[in-house]
Amino acid sequence: MEKDKKFELVTLTDTAQLAVEIVSLISENMKHSDVGAQVVLLSGTLGTGKTTLSQAIAKELGVTETVISPTFILMKRYESQNDLIKNLVHIDAYRLENKEEMSRLEWEALINQNNTLILLEWPEKVSGILLPEKTITVSLVHESEGRRRATISF
Repeated sequence: MEKDKKFELVTLTDTAQLAVEIVSLISENMKHSDVGAQVVLLSGTLGTGKTTLSQAIAKELGVTETVISPTFILMKRYESQNDLIKNLVHIDAYRLENKEEMSRLEWEALINQNNTLILLEWPEKVSGILLPEKTITVSLVHESEGRRRATISF
């Protein structure tokens, strides 16, 4: 089975199509496992589109609330209209110093919640945290003006 998928992102439609692909992968994982949350690590420098992708994933899940970056509040929860993914948890670890600070978000309890998708922006800030076996990583990179590349690894 192929381990990496690459996408070129130029328009918001491209980002929406990437969100569809990610939700499809997560749904497939959840069909085969009923233990804990699915985690998607969103990695990339400032301005590569992590929050935009989070918004597109939320929209794909039928989240009706406005999704904003939780940079200052660290974590935001949303209800989903998806049959398998009932809860979306969006975490921005940019302001965290180390993995120990994830405990104040009750990280271990979060990753053990069924029917939950956790989007974690800036995972490199908390490297070494406990992750579920089927974690997906999305790496976003600037290619040129208005053009980004996304790589999904799983």
